[in-house]
Amino acid sequence: MADVVPTKHEIILQTELAEYVRRTTKSAELHAATQASVPGGIASDYQVMDPYPFYVGNSNASSIVDVDGNNLIDFHGGFGVTLFGYKHPYLIEAANKVFAEQGSLISLPTPYLLDASKILVERFSLPFWRFFNSGTEATLDAIRLARARYTRKYVIKIESGYHGHHDAVWVSVHAGAREVGSENPSVPFCSGIPKEVSDLTLIAEFNNLDSVKKYLAKYPEQIAAVIVEPILLNCSMIKPKDGFLQQLIELCRAEKVAVIFDLVKINTAIHMKHIIKYWDNENCGPDLYTLGKGLSGAMCPVGAIGMTAEFAALIPSKVQLSGTYCGNSFALGMVTAVQNYATESRQDTLEMLSKFMHDRVKATIDKHKLPAIVEYVGNKGCITFFKKGHELPCVRHYQ
Repeated sequence: MADVVPTKHEIILQTELAEYVRRTTKSAELHAATQASVPGGIASDYQVMDPYPFYVGNSNASSIVDVDGNNLIDFHGGFGVTLFGYKHPYLIEAANKVFAEQGSLISLPTPYLLDASKILVERFSLPFWRFFNSGTEATLDAIRLARARYTRKYVIKIESGYHGHHDAVWVSVHAGAREVGSENPSVPFCSGIPKEVSDLTLIAEFNNLDSVKKYLAKYPEQIAAVIVEPILLNCSMIKPKDGFLQQLIELCRAEKVAVIFDLVKINTAIHMKHIIKYWDNENCGPDLYTLGKGLSGAMCPVGAIGMTAEFAALIPSKVQLSGTYCGNSFALGMVTAVQNYATESRQDTLEMLSKFMHDRVKATIDKHKLPAIVEYVGNKGCITFFKKGHELPCVRHYQ
């Protein structure tokens, strides 16, 4: 039998892997030791790397140094959270100011609650806000608010959309084609989610209004909300086609279904002018926004829900939104500082740098005739590869 000859890309991957192992011996040792007390040796399953993750020793500006002394330029940015780099002098000064004033957790309102809410009202054009400790908490309670307002149980979620890791949305995050094509495409992402719970989440297709209409017809007056990322970012980058979001809002408004736009990944990172161009925000916007990640510039965990007056009226008489750390003074002080710093001109600079990288990556793809496309919006971008020989599609949905 003839030997199997590795392809060019397999040789490149093997070479790079060997170099990675050679340069990260201390990370390998740390990972092995950490697994003795931490499942998987990582704090979050999104930190999984093969054969093991590298461990960070310190960071500064746009670079990190791992425990083996390798100095690395960071294009990851903590899943897009560290918008202004590590140890930014402005953020350090703001953090010191808040801590000097307020100290540690108080669990009572402070003036920062008004400051943070006012700036979000101005920036996102929804009149009421509540604060949480993560984007996951924000989407969880946004869905609770929608179910409470309409006393309905079903929620429509977009296939492959990521909205945190609570049971209502930890469904069909990376479902395969066979699963999606089945009678019930609501596929739990992992064990521990009862079928009775996942069946309450209905999976629609991005940029396909008919897939939403199908559920509205099948479950009349039983659907509480549609939750969607205006720009789908969990499976490469998929932009909404012209009219999709606008028509989705109008359809849901007519059917008394709440529209939740999940901006956890893109708030602060992308100026709203790059987002609201996809719908008529002045006359017909979403009912709720959810925010997180970059909202505090990576200085602390934080989440938020923006809502119309109709949803705000439910709190606290009908819906309880609580948490020991919710709206703590440090988090809200950092939200205020970061949002004041993230001016339109600074966000435009980020967008300019993103375009600079996009144009050069695209030129490289074109030069070498690679089976790939590159997209960007604001300072978010993504390269998507396809099987060689396939015609490169205009990506409209996950499949």
